[in-house]
Amino acid sequence: MYRIAELRLVIDAGARAFALVLFCGAVVVLVLAARVDYTGSDSLGSLLVSQSVLDHGTLRLDAYGENVVRYANVLEAKGGHVYYYPPLGTSLFAIPYVAGLNALGWRMPEHDRLAQRWLAAGLAVAILVLLFAIARVWLPFWPSVLLAGAFWAGTSYASTMATALWSHDLAAVVALAALWHVLRASETGGAVHALVLGVLLFSAYLCRPTLALLAPTLILFVAARDLRGAIRTGLVVALLLAGFSLLSWAEFGEPLPGYYMPKRLDGGSWSTAAFGNLFSPARGLFVYSPFLLLPLLMPGTTREALRGRGPVAILLVWPVLHWIAVSSFPHWWGGYSYGPRFMADVLPALYVFFVVFAARVLSRSRPTAWLMVALLAWGVFVHAVQGLYNPYTAYWNTMPSIDEAPERLFDWSDPPFLQTSASWDARAERLDRAAVRAALAAYDATIPVGERVPFDASSVVFAGWSHPEAEHRWSRGHLAEIHFRLPPGERPRRLSIDARTMGQQSLTLELNGATLFEAARGPAAFPLVVDVPASAWTGGDVQVLRLRLPDARPPGRADPRKLAVALRWLALD
Repeated sequence: MYRIAELRLVIDAGARAFALVLFCGAVVVLVLAARVDYTGSDSLGSLLVSQSVLDHGTLRLDAYGENVVRYANVLEAKGGHVYYYPPLGTSLFAIPYVAGLNALGWRMPEHDRLAQRWLAAGLAVAILVLLFAIARVWLPFWPSVLLAGAFWAGTSYASTMATALWSHDLAAVVALAALWHVLRASETGGAVHALVLGVLLFSAYLCRPTLALLAPTLILFVAARDLRGAIRTGLVVALLLAGFSLLSWAEFGEPLPGYYMPKRLDGGSWSTAAFGNLFSPARGLFVYSPFLLLPLLMPGTTREALRGRGPVAILLVWPVLHWIAVSSFPHWWGGYSYGPRFMADVLPALYVFFVVFAARVLSRSRPTAWLMVALLAWGVFVHAVQGLYNPYTAYWNTMPSIDEAPERLFDWSDPPFLQTSASWDARAERLDRAAVRAALAAYDATIPVGERVPFDASSVVFAGWSHPEAEHRWSRGHLAEIHFRLPPGERPRRLSIDARTMGQQSLTLELNGATLFEAARGPAAFPLVVDVPASAWTGGDVQVLRLRLPDARPPGRADPRKLAVALRWLALD
């Protein structure tokens, strides 16, 4: 009997280990297979700093010359040198990772974006394991696994931190580790390790300056039962911060690097931002993860759940202060991102409240439990499905740019999480029509006959085309038009178009409704030269050349535009 019981324990332990490994493997697959990719945003450049430290022993990016041009949005010039502006923590901690990639032949910036995805996948696993460990402080194994997985998939841990190597990623790992350390000590009656906790708290701040609020919160938590441990932890944090300040003076001539300075809190309308961070259809925490609202809507149940949990309620100070702080940012919506990115930093504290609340509800109230499951399912759909696999959620930030039209943040008729190919096409067409109407109203140019009209010419009006690139302009969608005016008396007899197509494309070419050409063309089938009958010209002032492109399609997972023809020039003679 003893051996059978022992065997059962071994089998049960094996099953648990297998389940945890399976969950972690699923997260890696979800991250690496995701179609949404933000690796070209603020995170682009973080690993280049790691490379610079390895290659040149400096944070400066001067040695990379023209290679830093594509990082322009995240660079700053200071003291005659070029630096990466976002937080430095991830770059410093990633140095061993980049060194390992160098040994495999990977170099930054050549492999920057792919390296981000792999590290983001690894950090996602670390987040999942720490969520599980925190739940295990109070709950059995299987509920801990399920709650950890559901919370990861139903929050910005999936939709933000799995799409790039944001500074949030590593900050979340060290914040969760610090939280688990103090919670485990509180529940077991043990002492916190002041050096370990202090290093974790400073590291969280180094990765994300907004996590400066985590340190006083957890130190206060520790002080409630271990004043000496709290003082020692505070001293460790203070010493590390002083050392960081000295390094900043030496490198930047400032007490702290620019991103860490409190000047970033100079904001606009605090009330608008405060409401938007919680309830905006574009950035609202409780819109994207509504299950987090349940502990606040049921305070009686939450109080019962917290009873006997020590000073856990102190942790609520952190998300409240964080919400106040990030709502003071002039750029509170976080630019081109998805969901409540700036509120993602306080998910560790919110997770603690969710775990103790869920444990109480699952054991006492079946209706509330089903409501919680339904809200969790919504969060998983919004974050792990739409946020990771629907690229139109990312493209929502453009056309018009969310930074130029922030009023879109409150438009419930067009929320990011419900974006589709059809809604994107409809908005693109609507905005394009408005732009074309405005351009035609002021249009008074004519095109030269017998000369090439380039893809970026101001003598024509483009409708249904993307922005001009270095050598061409892509059509956008299934219909593209070129409006132009001829010089008086001119009626050209031939039209020439130099372009390339994205693979094989069906093309119908019309002039003022008259079909000039209809066939399939491949990327090497240009230039196209067609005769223009006199009857195709209208007596109207503006002529319309129309391209019908039924085979237009997205070029890849990072670009949801439907492309078909890349125009270089056209000519009439």
